[in-house]
Amino acid sequence: MSVRSFILACCGLCLTLPVTTQAAPKGGTATSMVYALPQTRLEVQLNVRHTVYKRGPYADYANRMLGIQNLPATDRDVWEIVSADISTVNETDNQELRTLSLSASGSVRDLLQITAAGLVADAQMQNVLTQKTIRQKDEDYAPFMNFTGKEQTAERVDTFYKTIMNDTAFIRQPVVQRTLTSKSREELARDVANQIYDIRDNRIQLLIGNVDNYPDGEALRTALQALSHEEELLLSMFVGARYEEIIPYRFSVVPETPDTGVLCYFSPQQGVSTAQRNGYDAISYLISTSYDGPTGRPDNNPHNLIYRTPVQCEVQVYSGSGLLQTKSLPFFQFGPYSIFPL
Repeated sequence: MSVRSFILACCGLCLTLPVTTQAAPKGGTATSMVYALPQTRLEVQLNVRHTVYKRGPYADYANRMLGIQNLPATDRDVWEIVSADISTVNETDNQELRTLSLSASGSVRDLLQITAAGLVADAQMQNVLTQKTIRQKDEDYAPFMNFTGKEQTAERVDTFYKTIMNDTAFIRQPVVQRTLTSKSREELARDVANQIYDIRDNRIQLLIGNVDNYPDGEALRTALQALSHEEELLLSMFVGARYEEIIPYRFSVVPETPDTGVLCYFSPQQGVSTAQRNGYDAISYLISTSYDGPTGRPDNNPHNLIYRTPVQCEVQVYSGSGLLQTKSLPFFQFGPYSIFPL
């Protein structure tokens, strides 16, 4: 392999990604160029399940009217870490900006064209929470409605008598007074329960064919699905509603040494937090490697091509309850420097 081909290969490897200034100049000439050594960014994604249970408004009547028992006594809001995904991204090291000069005649414009994208500065990030969940109100999770189609009020009819005098005597004349009153909670619950029983009876009549204009095929399947959906909505007024979603939280960090660090804090009652609080467990990472060779940082020399060799590391992500994920990945910044004189 020629020296020029070797330089193309090494720079293509090292310059695939960000930079700041060091002892090296910011630009190049016709016979020189600026390049940066690579480093490895650790990225962790926590997949968290958020489950909300909203107690039904008629839960107190579920046993008496529908025979449903052992329902939760209160609303619940539970967070659980489902899994953790570990990955890495190679980028340019902001502290490792180098220069390279060619003693031979010619231009390095082709090299600059290949590596231009790798000479874009990118500030190092610390722990970054890139996605947060927007806490919704309980009513947003379980918008209970009146699905019975019946009125929420009842008409009350009272008859009063008043005494009036005519030409010959006193007589009692009836007076009818109509009043609209709101139904009690128990009356509303009974309306919903009766509607559930009506749906179940209609389903049985459909299945045994005891209906006029009996639907067949796709029409029967659609009718049964509609009845099941309506029953599910009505039952939620008694058994409550359950809402569940998986929320990904992404964290990014550039470790300087094989060590441990904290990504975030987690509580089964409150979820993920970037600040330490009472009752929260730390979600941490641990990077370890068996490599213990030299890692001395060479001085900048424009007549030497300097590059890094990555070392394999074991990465673990764990919480107070135990290990979440482990993976073996290469890291550039923990490996040795190599020098190729030109």
